[in-house]
Amino acid sequence: MKKPTGTRGFTLVELSIVMALVAILAVMIVSFTSLTSLRVKQASARADFMDDVADYRIAVIDGFAEIDANSTFDVSVENGRVLHIGEAQFDDIPDGIDCVTAETNGTLLRITVENTALSLSEGFVIASHCGATFTEGGS
Repeated sequence: MKKPTGTRGFTLVELSIVMALVAILAVMIVSFTSLTSLRVKQASARADFMDDVADYRIAVIDGFAEIDANSTFDVSVENGRVLHIGEAQFDDIPDGIDCVTAETNGTLLRITVENTALSLSEGFVIASHCGATFTEGGS
């Protein structure tokens, strides 16, 4: 059979192949943007958590700036949220922090804060000076 002259166009097979390639590219683009979006959200949440940790660290260190020489400070955490160091109480916790824990060896106080929803945790240390010591317990 002779092909008519002057006709141009695409066959159904050629159009199907092009449509399949376009569909594959579209799926790849959507997947890439959704993964990128998820990573951006995670990075943003981590940055917000680190800002909250920095704010809390500054509040605790500023509140504990005046250490009397040769004093003993009881350290405790109430309900996993309220930190007590001696007479000072640190209950103004940023929203991004779910849990506060404190442990000491007498001269160093390690405070760990967590965001359980994001599985993030960060700690900082306060060192006693002038002969002051930390003890666990008390209120």
